[in-house]
Order: sequence, then C-alpha cells, then structure tokens
Amino acid sequence: MLEYCGTFGVSEEEVELLLEVGYDPDEIEELLMDTVAMEEAISEVKTLLQCEA
Repeated sequence: MLEYCGTFGVSEEEVELLLEVGYDPDEIEELLMDTVAMEEAISEVKTLLQCEA
C-alpha cells in the first residue's frame, strides 16, 4: 500500500499517520479510492495529533 499511495496523491507519511491512530489497512485502501474521505481522515488525524501535543 505504501508503494502506490502516491499514485492517489497521498504521501507515505500520511498513510503511516492513519495506521498509527488505528486505521485498518483495509480502511485505508477504501479511503484511497475516495479522495474526499481520505482528505477528511488525514485532516482529522492531524488535528487530533496537534491537540495531543
């Protein structure tokens, strides 16, 4: 998944963030097919991590 996430405009770091907060690899693959949902998930994770810092 990390090898081809860039094809969908998502960086490896963003996928790793999703994995860190508990997203399942299958969920991430589904999100890769839905750019709006992926952007929302990444935004939520970044916001969550900023609040914890």
